[in-house]
Amino acid sequence: MNPVHKLYFPGLDLLKFILALLIVSGHCQLFIEIPDFQIWWSHFTSIAVPLFFGISSFLFFRKTYSISEGKDTRSILIHSVRRLILLFACWYVLMMPMIYFQFFSVANLKEVIFAFLLSCSLRGYWFIKALIINTIIVYLCRKKKTLVICSFWALVVYLYCSYNYIYHYNPFLESLHPYYSFYYHTISFCIGALIAKTKCRIKNPIYLLLIWLCSLFLCYYEWMDPIFRIISILLILPLFIRLHINKISSESLRSMRSMSIILYMVQFLLIWLYDGGCRLFLNESSEFFRCSQLSIIRFIVVLSLAIGISLFILKNEPKYKWLKYLH
Repeated sequence: MNPVHKLYFPGLDLLKFILALLIVSGHCQLFIEIPDFQIWWSHFTSIAVPLFFGISSFLFFRKTYSISEGKDTRSILIHSVRRLILLFACWYVLMMPMIYFQFFSVANLKEVIFAFLLSCSLRGYWFIKALIINTIIVYLCRKKKTLVICSFWALVVYLYCSYNYIYHYNPFLESLHPYYSFYYHTISFCIGALIAKTKCRIKNPIYLLLIWLCSLFLCYYEWMDPIFRIISILLILPLFIRLHINKISSESLRSMRSMSIILYMVQFLLIWLYDGGCRLFLNESSEFFRCSQLSIIRFIVVLSLAIGISLFILKNEPKYKWLKYLH
């Protein structure tokens, strides 16, 4: 067996699961009833998607940098892209009823073309398209000098788009919703690749956590939010790469990694069904309906169902082999 396939970072499996929980909480608008705290919480959860990109990039390039150039690296790229395409296709087919009602039933031709080229007809699934495109881009720029140049321009694009959301100096760019496009997140991939290339040697990891916590509190200043996301990849990713976990078995950690993907992919359907079911079956003037709209209730119900579906898929995967394409 090629030694590259033995590379395993248990801390990243745990981190992926934590990030999936943060993403679900964000989409459920957790703590929206407490505006001041919800602002801080939204900054905290905003690190989840960039970190997911950084983790994926790190794991991919740790493999490619661990072997000689040539057919082996190309085979890793082809395998990764093919797996992501299958993941996207399987979930897209499963979600088609929701996609039709949410998008195709109301979208015009211009919106369909835009979704196909830059975003996605199911908003959350732009993430997989961005994974595919940025994996290819950064792979082509993986040489040291080229990677540094790519990282520089990716950072420029990221900061320009980020501060445009805050200060609104380019209304046209804002109308394109760059957050849901691959180029906004190329910098996360570049950082992951750079960390993989430097092999992430850290002597005092506790300092990383302290610096990150300080930057989190600075997010009360709006201008700090885009920088905080970058800092989070630079600090949190190396911390969890180095993390050794003895109390959780590797099998459980691998299951958490698989669950994190399923949680992300299925949450959109569950939130849609939850909100639609509440409006359809409950009297909007009733106390029960008002309780159902509490963000903590929505979060608990959606997360519980998502975890249940994840466990069902993983348990039945040996019997139905196609289920492996869902994670």
